[in-house]
Amino acid sequence: MLQAQSEPGPLSAIRLAYTWIKAIILSMVAFIPLFMINLPQGILWLTRPFAPRVADWSGRFFADKYWSYVVWLLETVYNLQVDIECEPAQIPIGETIIIVANHQSYVDPLVLLAVSRRYKAIGDLRFFVKDGLKFVPGPGWGMYFIDCIFLKRNWQQDAAHMQIFFDRYKKKKYPTWIHIFPEGTRRTLKKQEATVAYAKEKGRPPLKHVLWPRTKGFTATIEGMGSHLQAVYDLTIMYPENKAPGLWGVFLGNFRHLKVKLTRYPIADLPPTAEERSRWMVDLFYKKDALLEQSSSK
Repeated sequence: MLQAQSEPGPLSAIRLAYTWIKAIILSMVAFIPLFMINLPQGILWLTRPFAPRVADWSGRFFADKYWSYVVWLLETVYNLQVDIECEPAQIPIGETIIIVANHQSYVDPLVLLAVSRRYKAIGDLRFFVKDGLKFVPGPGWGMYFIDCIFLKRNWQQDAAHMQIFFDRYKKKKYPTWIHIFPEGTRRTLKKQEATVAYAKEKGRPPLKHVLWPRTKGFTATIEGMGSHLQAVYDLTIMYPENKAPGLWGVFLGNFRHLKVKLTRYPIADLPPTAEERSRWMVDLFYKKDALLEQSSSK
């Protein structure tokens, strides 16, 4: 005989209300400081024509302090644990690198912040970003002031635009972590179906957990940065049961733990031509897919 489900009592309702209030307060605590620092960021950014080192230093300073604060909130207040497995076990500090990661959730950039902070590079992280985001106060303006690369998804326009920023990075007196999501967008069921069809056209096995990577930005970055790059860092983000959380789920405290695999590939070990590097990137995503399949079966 089926028993009727008991309705939530007053205590459960109070706990639920407390959880939501806490989540709202904590999300405000996370984002309001970002809007506050946009003003001093913008003022110091205006010094670039006559004091470029001041503008560069201030951008790095604000990125380091704010992003470190976000990671502290995640790890201390939200109790989020990020376990990092490295290959090799020791990753050099102070390199200029490309870091590529799979993209499943709005939480992914927060994971990148946690990883870069572990290796003392959080203020050096620079993103490839959709062009429309630069008009958004807070995160968009903040990334604009630190020389993140905004793309319009028009290769003829983007290629020249990217090189301007690569030249800036090469002039800086500190290392740079250039981050790329090669999939270009967050993974969804519809996009995964399109990837399976595309892999079939290419005569390759279906990808289950990642999308087919776009390689132009990756190969252009290697060419544009030249000898200033030391390595490619491959970051595979593995959520429990391959179920990526939403950002609000983190604020609610429903998500506590994830694993990442970080693998370093020296630039000298990569293939010499853009076409070969493009194939190398595709093969890298097949390795990611196998790793995610393995982690989902545990």
